[in-house]
Amino acid sequence: MACQLAAPPKIVSHGAETFGDLYAKTMICESRDGGQFALTHLPVQTEADTEVAGAPVLITSGMFTGRGFWISPKGLGLAAELVKRGFEVYILERRGLGESPRQQTARAGLNEAILYDLPAVQGLIAQRNPQPLFVMGHSFGGVMMAASLATNHMQRSGIAGVVMFGSQLTVDKPFLNPPWSVIPKLLCKLFGYFPSKKLKMGPFNEPPAAMEDAVNWVSAAKSRGDFVFWNGFDKLQMPVLALGGGCDTVDPPSGVRFLAEKFSSKDRTFKLLAKADGFAQDYDHVGMVVSRQAANEVWPLVADWMGKRAKLKN
Repeated sequence: MACQLAAPPKIVSHGAETFGDLYAKTMICESRDGGQFALTHLPVQTEADTEVAGAPVLITSGMFTGRGFWISPKGLGLAAELVKRGFEVYILERRGLGESPRQQTARAGLNEAILYDLPAVQGLIAQRNPQPLFVMGHSFGGVMMAASLATNHMQRSGIAGVVMFGSQLTVDKPFLNPPWSVIPKLLCKLFGYFPSKKLKMGPFNEPPAAMEDAVNWVSAAKSRGDFVFWNGFDKLQMPVLALGGGCDTVDPPSGVRFLAEKFSSKDRTFKLLAKADGFAQDYDHVGMVVSRQAANEVWPLVADWMGKRAKLKN
């Protein structure tokens, strides 16, 4: 059963920025439960500096990071490449990360992104641009996108394609599995947040609720007796591109393939980013998106895949 588009979030504040020669609008948005997140909009620009409506793309990162993973202050990154290819890009930064407010009155977990924030942004984008929406995520970002669609909180029928980099829940991840999963819980209790920066895991500390959800998701996805997490994945029929890094030890490619195969899409592609499959190197978890070599061979692969499905002339 198709769901209706969610109502757009309330725009609490907004401002203009530049990333190199790219113009951007950054908004602080509030979902219906009171949680706030940041949304950066990179419109397509013509030589006359007028905006045009390209195929929209909604991007979100995984744990411990934000929009800097996709676009640098100098305007470099996959998001910038997509804008130059004619796509209209929106980057969502979860509650408590990136440009989002650190102090939240509502819970700031992964579940809230699935239930409230991602659907609200889909509603906002649909109001502004009626073209089918691409969604893209790295690591847990891709998992969140897929889960929001599987649970029918994001509207499935309006999705042009799903792109996931190193997104999976079922292989390894010892830190999020019992008995080791007690460690992130203790660290959150000690600091009041998960100290990602201190542990050199990423540029942003995670809210305790996000770590709690990550532990619960991995446990549910791996459990032989509890398949609740996977409910609805068989209803996902939109095009999907899943990319796994040949030397990704954080989210091994076997898990990425497993997640992609949960989709029932006829248009489903898994790519192993490794020398064995014709790539220049075996990519790791971060390097598959953020590296000079990725800019040369991974970004074009993704943009071409999306362009064919958006019928863009790139």
